[in-house]
Amino acid sequence: MTRKINIRQLLGTSAAAALAFLLGVAAPGVARAQVLICASHSLNRDDASRLKVAARAVVPNSSHVWVEGACINPGSALGFVETQTIVTAEGVRQWWTMTCRRDAKDWECDAPGFKQFIATSLEVGGKSRPVELSFDKESSLEHARALAASAIEIYADPASRLPECGRKEPKESDQLGKWDHHDPLPTGDNAIHVSVSKDARDSVTLDDVSVAIEFRSNSEDASPEAACWGIEVIVT
Repeated sequence: MTRKINIRQLLGTSAAAALAFLLGVAAPGVARAQVLICASHSLNRDDASRLKVAARAVVPNSSHVWVEGACINPGSALGFVETQTIVTAEGVRQWWTMTCRRDAKDWECDAPGFKQFIATSLEVGGKSRPVELSFDKESSLEHARALAASAIEIYADPASRLPECGRKEPKESDQLGKWDHHDPLPTGDNAIHVSVSKDARDSVTLDDVSVAIEFRSNSEDASPEAACWGIEVIVT
């Protein structure tokens, strides 16, 4: 039976967007994640062992690696590998992930991506909200928290007039506060899931509603200025 696997759930926003770009589905102003078609998700013992050897060669200082998922098709395969997790004094969980691929036999792994995660609370609109925050190596915890709080507040505010990314002349109907499909964020004790990445711009993805908000500056600004928003599209 042919099955589908959402690589964003395994790799996170940045890595999934990068792979989606390589697969030719990226578009300006829209964060995309790719759904791969897989004949199987199970590696045999020998294949899994060779995958781990290839992964350890990429992160030689981490001997503890395991296969988080796989996408197997006749003559090719993708493997998604993670290292062991360490916890910092601030309570941030840190680990490495990588994507590996093979054609007939030999596995090759891409450069690993550094992941950070913390379950925390943020002050948003004068209220403390539980947040599960994922962020990349380039983002400090303080900056990621500030970006996440700003993005949540912007999205939750019905008066927001943030333009859609990729439009040279934004229309009023494109603005975030007037978007027809403005799904609500989790409420009460339910955690809001947020992913922060730092590149040419800071990008914050509100994972529960599949909306990404970009910020103008990548500086360590406690009050970052939002630039635009985009929809995260799952491509099947």
